[in-house]
Amino acid sequence: MTIFFMRFIDDVLGMFICRVLGQMVMIKGFFLPSKRTIDPQKVKTILCQKYFGMGSVLHTTSLIKGLRQHYPNARIIFITLKSHSDIVRICKLADEVLVLQVDSLGKFIKGMLVNLVYIMRQRVDISIDLEFFSKFTMIISLLSMAKIRAGLHQKGIRPEGIMTHSVYYNHYKHISDIYFAFGSVLGIERKNGYFDSLLPSLKDFHEKTIREKLGMNGRKSIIIINVNAGELFKYRCWPADYFAKLIQLLIDKYPDNYYVMIGVKSEYEYVEGIFKRIQHKRNQLINCAGKSSLEELFALIEMSYLMITNDSGPLHIAAA
Repeated sequence: MTIFFMRFIDDVLGMFICRVLGQMVMIKGFFLPSKRTIDPQKVKTILCQKYFGMGSVLHTTSLIKGLRQHYPNARIIFITLKSHSDIVRICKLADEVLVLQVDSLGKFIKGMLVNLVYIMRQRVDISIDLEFFSKFTMIISLLSMAKIRAGLHQKGIRPEGIMTHSVYYNHYKHISDIYFAFGSVLGIERKNGYFDSLLPSLKDFHEKTIREKLGMNGRKSIIIINVNAGELFKYRCWPADYFAKLIQLLIDKYPDNYYVMIGVKSEYEYVEGIFKRIQHKRNQLINCAGKSSLEELFALIEMSYLMITNDSGPLHIAAA
C-alpha cells in the first residue's frame, strides 16, 4: 500500500467521515456538555499517535517527559508504524508500543481493528493525535472514547468538532515546540529539562561491532552521507549527480577519512547506484544501507565527525 494511496483515502473518505462525526460530537456537546478537565492524579491511560516521520517521532520526547511529570500515575500507549517502533522503544517514549503495518491494505485493516479493540478496552483518559494532516488519527482518537482529545488544528485540512483541545499549527516554530504545545493546552508547565538530550548514548555498546562489520579498523574520522529522504518526502532529495560529485570531491581532497553511506534496506539499490559512480580505495567509501540496526545507526552517528544529509530522520538523530 503506497503513501499516495493512503493519503488519497484519508483526504477523501477520511475528510467526509470526520466532518460527519465532528457535527455529531458538537450536537451532543450542545445538549450534553462534558467536563473537559481531569485531575492529573486520576489519569491512568494516555494514548499517543504518530505514524509518519522518524524525526517527528523523536521530537515527541519533550512532550512525553512533560506528560510523565504531570500525570505520574498514567501509562502511556504509543501507536506508530512498525518501521518506527524501535525508536519509540529506544527513546523510552511509552510504556507500551502498538504497531500498524501498511505493507498491504489487508494488513492495515487487520492491524487497525486489532489495535482499536485493544485501545477501547484500556479506558483511555487522554488521546493525543500528533499527526499534521491525518483524518484517520482523528477517528481513532474519537473511537478511543477518551474524555480529552488533543490534536493539531489546520483549517480546511482537519475538520473541527472531534477534538476537545486544539493546538494551532505554527510552521515558524520547531517541531519539538509545536509538540510541546499539546502539553501547554493540557496545563503542563514548560521546563528546559524536557528539551535536554533526546537520545541515550549507544556508542560504547555498539562501536566495536560497527567497526568490525564495516571494516573500519583504523581511527580515521567518520563522515556519514545520507542521500535518501524516505518515501514520504522524496522531493527533499538532493540530486544523485550532485551527491556523487560532492563525495568524489571530498575523497580526492580529504582521503584520510571513512565515508559511510547510510540508508534502510529498501534504499540499498539507490545508494549503491551512487556508490558505484565514485572512484575510491578499499574501505574508503562504504555502503552500509540496510546493514545496520536502528541502535547501530544511532551509535554510528554518535561516532561520526560530520554528517551530510537530506532533511530526513538521520538529520534529527544527529541534532538530538
